[in-house]
Formats: sequence, structure tokens, C-alpha cells
Amino acid sequence: MFDEAPSKDGWYVARGVLADGAEINVLQAGAVLTWDRPHHPAAMFPNHRWRKLFREMCYFDAFGFQVFREPAARYLLRRWNAHQPANQRVQELELIFCEAKPGAIAGELPNRERFVRVR
Repeated sequence: MFDEAPSKDGWYVARGVLADGAEINVLQAGAVLTWDRPHHPAAMFPNHRWRKLFREMCYFDAFGFQVFREPAARYLLRRWNAHQPANQRVQELELIFCEAKPGAIAGELPNRERFVRVR
């Protein structure tokens, strides 16, 4: 009753759509888009600051980290496109938080909450 609210257990997908319609996960170095939970979700981020930011962005609360969702998505889009040839640039990026459903069977899609879409 007096304990903190339980934390969300999930992972992010940065769904990027290329000009040819292919979908990639920008957070996983352009791997083919999959909704499967990564073996170690924290490994998608380069350091503890990025992990902290993304962990806190999944909440909508008084601390206000949700205001960083769009700037973070825009940064990911800019950074990806700056290092890719024209045919591999992302046209649209969605930042999506995924949570496994309790009692989910293997292969079942997780609960997905789209936070922001940028172009």
C-alpha cells in the first residue's frame, strides 16, 4: 500500500520506414523490424544516460520525461539519416513502447503503445 507503483517492464522499438517501404528497427542498428523482446533490452542504448531517459519516457507522470519523446525520436531519425546512403534513409519513424502481455504464448504480439511519429 505504501510502496512505489510497480515499474513498467518492456522495451522500445524505433520503427523506421524506408523509401522502398521496408521496416527496420533504428534502435537495433537497422535490423529487420520484429516485435520480439530483445534478449537484453538495455543493451540497445549506448550508455546509462540513454537507458535512464528511455526508461523514464515510458511513464506519463509529474516528473515530465514524456516531453522528451518527440525530441528523442527526431534525434534518432536525424542520426540514422546522416550516416546512410539516400536509398537507406528513414522517411518516417515511430517510437513504440512494448510490454509483454501477462501469460502470453510464444509468438504473441506484445501490448504496444505508440508514443510519437516523426517524419
